[in-house]
Amino acid sequence: MDYSRRADVHLDPKGHFVQQTHIPEPEPPHGYYPVPLDYETGKLQRRDSRLKKNVRRLRLVSRVLTLILSAYMTATMSLTFHKYYSTRGIIIGGRNAWARDTKIWPTALLLGTSILTLLISLITVGLYCKGVSAANKANYTIGTVAIIAEVGTHMALWIGVSTAYRAGKDEHDLWGWTCSPKAGVIQGQFIDVINFERYCNIQSGSFATSVAQAVLAIAVVLGYILAFRRMRHKGKMEARAAELQQPTAYPHH
Repeated sequence: MDYSRRADVHLDPKGHFVQQTHIPEPEPPHGYYPVPLDYETGKLQRRDSRLKKNVRRLRLVSRVLTLILSAYMTATMSLTFHKYYSTRGIIIGGRNAWARDTKIWPTALLLGTSILTLLISLITVGLYCKGVSAANKANYTIGTVAIIAEVGTHMALWIGVSTAYRAGKDEHDLWGWTCSPKAGVIQGQFIDVINFERYCNIQSGSFATSVAQAVLAIAVVLGYILAFRRMRHKGKMEARAAELQQPTAYPHH
C-alpha cells in the first residue's frame, strides 16, 4: 500500500510510516452557544479609534487657533509699544501725546504672555507638521510637564492676564489713554503723530483676543478629557486582550 499519499500517515525519525491518530475537538454542550469574545474587543477598538481621531483633531485645531491668536496679539502689542516709544519724545504745545506718568505694565504683560504662547504653539504645530507620531512622542516624553504647560498655563494664565489687562485700563495706561476723551481733545495737535482712535481699536481687539485665548483653553481641556477617556478604554482593551489569551472554559452540566 502507498502510505505516502495518505494525509493521516507521516514518517517517524527512523523512516517508518506511522498513522496519526486524529483527536476530535471537544464540542460545547447541547444548547450552549457562547458569544465570541472578540466581539466586545472589536467594539472597544472601534470606539478607541474614534476617540483617538477626535483627540487629534481637537488638539490640532486648538493649537493652530492658539498660534494665530498669539501671533495677532504679539504683532498688535509690538506695534503699540513701537508707537509709544517712537512718539513719547515729540513735544507739541509743551507736552507729548501720552498721559502723564504713563504705565506700560498692562501692555507689557499682554505682550510677554503672547510671545510665550506663540513660542509654545510654534513648537507644537511644528511637531505636528513633522508628523502626528512626532507630536505624540514629544507629549509622551514630557508627560505631566506638557499637561501643566498646556492646560495650566493656557487656561489660568490667560484668564489672569485678560482680567489684569482690563483691570489696568484707565487714563494712564496705553489702551485707556488712547480711548479716553482727553486724548480726543489733543488729537488735533498730534494728527501727524498718532491716530488715537486707531490705537484704541487695536488694543480693544487685543483684549477681545485675550478673552478668546481663555475660552479656547476650554477646548484644550476637553482635548485632555478625551485623551484620558481614551487611555481608560485602552486599559479595557488590554484587559480584554489578556482575557482572550486564557483558555475557553465551558460550563459543566
